[in-house]
Amino acid sequence: MFCDQCGARLNGATICPSCGTAVASVSTPDARQRTPSAGPTAARYRPVFRHGLPPPRAWLSFLGTHLPGSLAAGLCTWFNVPFALLMAAAGAIIGGVAGTVSGTFAGPAMLDRLGKLLAWGFPLPVTPRDLLPTAAIQIGGIIGGCLGAVSGGLKLGWLAFTSPWQLLYEGDPVWPFAVGIGQIATALFLGLATVVVHVGFEGPLLHWAGARRLSRREDRWLGQLLITVAASMNIREPPALLMTEDAVPRAYAATRHVVISRGMIRELEFDRAAIAGVLAHELAHWRRGDPIAAAWIKGIALPLYVLHEIARRLIGGTRSRPLQWLMRAVLWSVLVTVSGIVRPIQAAANRRAEFAADAAAYAAGHGEGLRRALARLQWWEAGRDGWDDVMSASHPHTELRLERLEAPGRRYPVHDELALVAPPGRDELTSHMGEP
Repeated sequence: MFCDQCGARLNGATICPSCGTAVASVSTPDARQRTPSAGPTAARYRPVFRHGLPPPRAWLSFLGTHLPGSLAAGLCTWFNVPFALLMAAAGAIIGGVAGTVSGTFAGPAMLDRLGKLLAWGFPLPVTPRDLLPTAAIQIGGIIGGCLGAVSGGLKLGWLAFTSPWQLLYEGDPVWPFAVGIGQIATALFLGLATVVVHVGFEGPLLHWAGARRLSRREDRWLGQLLITVAASMNIREPPALLMTEDAVPRAYAATRHVVISRGMIRELEFDRAAIAGVLAHELAHWRRGDPIAAAWIKGIALPLYVLHEIARRLIGGTRSRPLQWLMRAVLWSVLVTVSGIVRPIQAAANRRAEFAADAAAYAAGHGEGLRRALARLQWWEAGRDGWDDVMSASHPHTELRLERLEAPGRRYPVHDELALVAPPGRDELTSHMGEP
């Protein structure tokens, strides 16, 4: 016998040990086959439709926690930051070479020949001597090379960043302002259009990504659980809940949907309080407008985002080392702009949003359940080493999230038993699901 609410095996019990449902809601497999809902009627089942739109204040979420990420994405995309980084690297190389050879008896002749070589192969509006500070010309050697690299990178990078606006100003003093306003308007339009597309076509996009609607059995349990959690958070019209068959425990909020994986349900062993805590956390993201802010930032940085995806796929999709080196030499400034500037700023805002969503779940009375879920999922967290893992991490360390979810006046052990439980085996999973 199995529970109709959560699917747990009853083993003759009159009350479900998992969710506490009375025996009146319990049925045997034979009784299920005789119910009118079986057969063709079950195939026509559809959950209640909900528009799932966030509250009005969520649509301006990019003006709150995500404002630094929006500004960084817009500036780096529309104001020549990748090109400035490319020229800064070239200036650092030229200035380093020029600073190293200067200060010696062959310095003047080497600088002249280096200038002619650059004029033939890599013409610049400045000469190598212009990139060097006075100290680099006089000292030379290692110190002169270091000074020349710093000075050359700064001067050529700044020149690449400001020269387009200077040329526009020389043509007409109004042109720089007109071009700047036009670029800002274009960025705002792309951001708005991306949000509209995400909201309007989110259902098909999630379907293509592998999400599906809840079945009748899942909706009676998870759907009702979502409604209960939403009511505890004063959410009258919650988003629709979708399921994925991914074995990895995942849950995330979209603009009109909340998606949870079967791996998350199994990993939490159908613990209603833990799953309710996860749903409360995702509903908090949805109510704050974090998915809308993510779509907005992707839109205002759409050219940079597309170019970064092309560069990443070209570099990772070819096995030819020379072609990889060529792609990195041409597109490295785009990769550095995204991974070194845009993504870390966005990640910092995302980590603050995670803490805020945890606090909202705690305030709604789901802090203990969320803490149990995080403790149970903590073994999935890998170590963080390097720039990308540390600066671009979208979630804080789980232990720091657990710390903020501790109830006042209660002592918590260092070795949390929930975090040390081994993942269940396949037989135990199928017994929970009521599958053969």
